[in-house]
Amino acid sequence: MFECVKNLFKKKPRQGIDYRNERPRKIALIIGHSEQSTGALSRPLGSTEYEYYQFLRDFKIVNPNVQTQVFDRNKGWSSLVEKLKIYKPYATIEFHFNIGGGRAHGVECLSKIGDLKSYEIADQMCLSYSQKFNKQNRGVRLVGPRSQGYNKGRGHNNLYQARKAAPRSVLFEAFFGDNSNDVITTDQYSMWLDYFIENL
Repeated sequence: MFECVKNLFKKKPRQGIDYRNERPRKIALIIGHSEQSTGALSRPLGSTEYEYYQFLRDFKIVNPNVQTQVFDRNKGWSSLVEKLKIYKPYATIEFHFNIGGGRAHGVECLSKIGDLKSYEIADQMCLSYSQKFNKQNRGVRLVGPRSQGYNKGRGHNNLYQARKAAPRSVLFEAFFGDNSNDVITTDQYSMWLDYFIENL
């Protein structure tokens, strides 16, 4: 992991508008997958990724310094990117869960290689979630060119598209949906997410 973190500095971070000082700070919450392609099925939860994360539509932050808005990919990435450009978020977070044969467990995030601003958020999310729920922190998975030994397939297009409209973008996978000991309720998730975003 140390070598991966060092490699973040080999590529100059992408320059873009930084909305850090704007208030309220805007966070775009993206529901993973879509109505047409609902993602992995969690039997312990009885729902797919897209179905599970519908709880985000009722998620509200009661803080004048932070604002969240929920987005989905039902009309494709082009439509979503245009909406994000209008919203001008400080960061985007796309929500998923993993599948790992029923035994794998833990939280992880995906971030693009060379994107230090996004990596910092991803690292904070993994640490905060793992401490809150006493889960394994699988860390940040760096996505980049296969020629450099990185996984360009999983999550690459998601992060690439979101970064067209935001200076920071991460893909968050909170748990393994096929492990009944790893999943959490939407109420638990919502309470943690409220705390995390308010302190982001």
